Amino acid sequence: MTVVPAAWLLQRARTEPSTQTVLARFLGVTQPSVHRYFTGEREPTFADLQRLIAGMGCRLELLVWREPQPAFSFQQDRITARQPYRVMEPVLARLLPPSLQRDYGGFPADVPDGPTPGEALGWLYELRALTRQAAGPRRRLEALGDRRPHPHDERLLRRLKPVGSGVRQAVTALACAIDHAALRAGREERRPRRSRREIPGHLGRQTWAHAVACVRAEATICADLARTLPAEDRYLAAELDELAQQSTVLYRQAAATVPFTAWRAELDDPHYLDWLDGGLQD
Repeated sequence: MTVVPAAWLLQRARTEPSTQTVLARFLGVTQPSVHRYFTGEREPTFADLQRLIAGMGCRLELLVWREPQPAFSFQQDRITARQPYRVMEPVLARLLPPSLQRDYGGFPADVPDGPTPGEALGWLYELRALTRQAAGPRRRLEALGDRRPHPHDERLLRRLKPVGSGVRQAVTALACAIDHAALRAGREERRPRRSRREIPGHLGRQTWAHAVACVRAEATICADLARTLPAEDRYLAAELDELAQQSTVLYRQAAATVPFTAWRAELDDPHYLDWLDGGLQD
């Protein structure tokens, strides 16, 4: 759920200079009260917010709808079965080492010491929740653009394009790995008992590292964009900061797992390892 502060709405409605004294007189309150509404120090009631926006020559419309909650499906998270580790977003690709990117197929000789499919499914649900939240700022700007196009919003939409790409890529990788594990297990169950082969009960180490590194990249993408937004977009910057913090918390938890620690120990890239730890220390 995205919460839009009243101050953000007031700034958007202020298309022409309206003195706070005039607005205060129109609303029947003091000028300091109106000032606190504009700075976000205080939230007006919905009735007062309507009157304030009306005083600036605009109208506040409220639309209520039930947001659809699609049933969980592995199919919607996979790009294709042959390209689960292909990174399409250029910004995300620059934040991942080449060893964690594959144009086709999986990682060769991947050590099966990652999480079990059941454990990975728990991570997948958390990542999907973060993916939905990361889509919030873009959805809101698109909705505003449909009703009231604004060049500034169009520029913001272009800058928001990489946001969410890291967690989406992690979801794609994990969903495909879990799906493949289930398919392999199902095929072996249908074979005669004597000819069944032992199926690894864990995901691959590099598969897990790919997903975890994508979450780390998501934190960087959101934090870097939040720092470079102008002051007029401070509410969007705060939302991106929150996404970066949530991605960081999830990364820390996943990075503490044994398979990711083992992958790090084998990685011969000190600059990337420094970046993994950079800015994440307490």
